[in-house]
Amino acid sequence: MADTILLPPDDEPPPTLDEPPVLTEDEAAALDDASDDELEPPRRTVVDPIPAAPRPPMPRGRKIAIALSILAAILLVAGAYVYLFVVRYEPLARRHIPGNANLVARFELADLALFGPVREHLVPLFFDAAPSEGLKGKTRADHVRAATGVNLATDLRELVVASVEGSTFVAIISGKIARGRFVKGLAAVAKEEAWPGAWRVSGDLLIGPDGVAIGQADDGSILLGTNEAIVIAALPASDDFTRLALPERGGSSFAVTHEAWSGAAGAAVVAHASVLRKIERASGTFNLGKSPEISMSIEPSEANPAAALAGEIEQLLAEMRIVALLLPDRVGEKGALQAAKVTSRDGRVLVSAPWSYEALDGGCARLAGLIRVGLSAGPEALPRH
Repeated sequence: MADTILLPPDDEPPPTLDEPPVLTEDEAAALDDASDDELEPPRRTVVDPIPAAPRPPMPRGRKIAIALSILAAILLVAGAYVYLFVVRYEPLARRHIPGNANLVARFELADLALFGPVREHLVPLFFDAAPSEGLKGKTRADHVRAATGVNLATDLRELVVASVEGSTFVAIISGKIARGRFVKGLAAVAKEEAWPGAWRVSGDLLIGPDGVAIGQADDGSILLGTNEAIVIAALPASDDFTRLALPERGGSSFAVTHEAWSGAAGAAVVAHASVLRKIERASGTFNLGKSPEISMSIEPSEANPAAALAGEIEQLLAEMRIVALLLPDRVGEKGALQAAKVTSRDGRVLVSAPWSYEALDGGCARLAGLIRVGLSAGPEALPRH
């Protein structure tokens, strides 16, 4: 039958996979002999290694290239360090322009210090020998640095001069300046060098003759004003300077608001001065070099076409040239007035005038003389002009 399962006899149980096969004595002995032969490690033949061929010497050109690459990497790192921690600075002076200022001028101090007349006549004032008996062999700049932490040669980067109504002024200096030390340090310098006049510390300000005030903002900026009020107004940082549209490029620039022009129109004695009230604002640059030149862009107020305004400004300049003939020439302003050119373009009036290098040099020399006399003899000894 197809479904019938055949079972082995009872005396022969079926083989299982879990039980190893049973070997005879001869089979077991043969297996042991074979295992011993397989477990014996094979004999190895030792072969001497072939020596490597010596490397050819590095070409001299490659050595130079590697050395130059290393030098370039070092210079790159050093340059980045100098830029980030020595050269680079955030221009902070403009953030301290008083909110009601209407006339502002900005100078990059490096460019200003390198300008011939300034370098020759004014810069030496800070690097003269200090007058104190205890500081022989050191300059005034060394004395200031020791007392305030400010290196006059490297720390000062930007100068902004701002005026309110043309009657009060504040000079704001920013750069890599140590914070919180300048006022008291400078007071110590004034005392030790016996500066003329009554210098005293009042609160956070150093007050000098005629009410001159010196202060330092929280960001390190130094402020020198004609009175306490304008310095106090300039101490807080703000974004009020943006309304002035002060040009940020170039070694020097300036901006004049409508209020300043209107004030000038009221103070002027020439017939066409009223045209100044038609100016909304003006800005420009002053090129410092062997051929100094001033350039100004004037924005007319509404309902005053630029071409018509340019014609009226020409008439005003003609009148001013006549009046200037009766006045002394201080720093070359009469020559600049005579050579001024007026044009109109793209809705603006453009005014440019070359300035005499020699006249600026003479002006800086006279200013340096006044400062020297003031530092040595007091304000009463200053010549009156």
